[in-house]
Amino acid sequence: LGWEAKHGLEEMCADSWRWQSNNKNGYIKQWF
Repeated sequence: LGWEAKHGLEEMCADSWRWQSNNKNGYIKQWF
């Protein structure tokens, strides 16, 4: 495919944990 990962598994897991900790309700849909 011609691409290469820029981050390691530990960094990806830490980012996932940080996102989930800061967004406990996940994505919130906004209807306008």
